[in-house]
Amino acid sequence: ATTPLGKVPVLRDFDGKGNDLGQETAIVRFLAKELGFAGKDPIEEATVDMLYTQLFCTLRNNGLTHDGEHYSPTSLRDLETRAAGPQYR
Repeated sequence: ATTPLGKVPVLRDFDGKGNDLGQETAIVRFLAKELGFAGKDPIEEATVDMLYTQLFCTLRNNGLTHDGEHYSPTSLRDLETRAAGPQYR
């Protein structure tokens, strides 16, 4: 079996015509629209997209913020190690 773009996840036969939809965000947005969870107007749609993106990025990073490389799990662990060094008063 093949997948769109060669990756998973995949929503098989998403259109009833045998086509597959790849990429998590595209699948989530499609299902949200199909099930009536995407918002009633552009403002609500933008709000839903904002909340989904924040949740996805937070979960992807083990519950930590996603704001750049300085806040990655590894960077935050390294910061804890450096914090044990000399303290300035």
